[in-house]
Amino acid sequence: MRNRIVASEGASTYITGICAASLLGNAFVRIMVGKVGGFAGLSIIDWVVYALMQVAFVGIVFIMGVWRKYDPIKVSRLRPSTNWKQYILLPFIAIFTIMTFLPLADWFAQLLYLIGYKGSGVAMPGFDNVGIYFLALLIMAILPAFGEELLCRGMLQTGLNTRGVAFGVFISAFLFSFMHANPLQTIHQFGLGVVLALVYILSGSLLPCILLHFLNNFITLTISAYIP
Repeated sequence: MRNRIVASEGASTYITGICAASLLGNAFVRIMVGKVGGFAGLSIIDWVVYALMQVAFVGIVFIMGVWRKYDPIKVSRLRPSTNWKQYILLPFIAIFTIMTFLPLADWFAQLLYLIGYKGSGVAMPGFDNVGIYFLALLIMAILPAFGEELLCRGMLQTGLNTRGVAFGVFISAFLFSFMHANPLQTIHQFGLGVVLALVYILSGSLLPCILLHFLNNFITLTISAYIP
């Protein structure tokens, strides 16, 4: 099996992953029509769809690998980085990224509201107990860190980098932001996408990106839960 992919293969895997996640989520919504309950301030549909999206991303990566005859593990460089110092830097990079791009995201949100945008941010559960917090950590931090990084950095960026590193970094960051489908997240997710893309290139491994993505989600989720 091949250890490399080209830009068209990375892009087709990304598009197929997004479509599969949408179809899987919509199918579950149709099944649950009339049976929807709520849990911790979110509907059951929200909880399950969050998880199904990541399952779809990972599944499509491996299905496309079988179809196109490449090894997703080797292509995505899903192996530990040999430089342990990189892992020490990750919490500082996560904090720097949040402190840099979150204020910009807030300003952009104010601009959107000023011109009449009526949308809202990411729906968060009510953190009434520590069990809900850890469930949210699994669904909203751990699973997206793996699924989205495998799709966007491991496949999409790897393919796009064959057209040039700068092209791969910025287009993958733009599409990473686009996949979240929320204008209020655009600036922060694009900035995070650029940082993750650079970490992927400099570390030569997907694992630091997964950990950095998790730290970003973990910090923002914890702030939402315990710092009103």
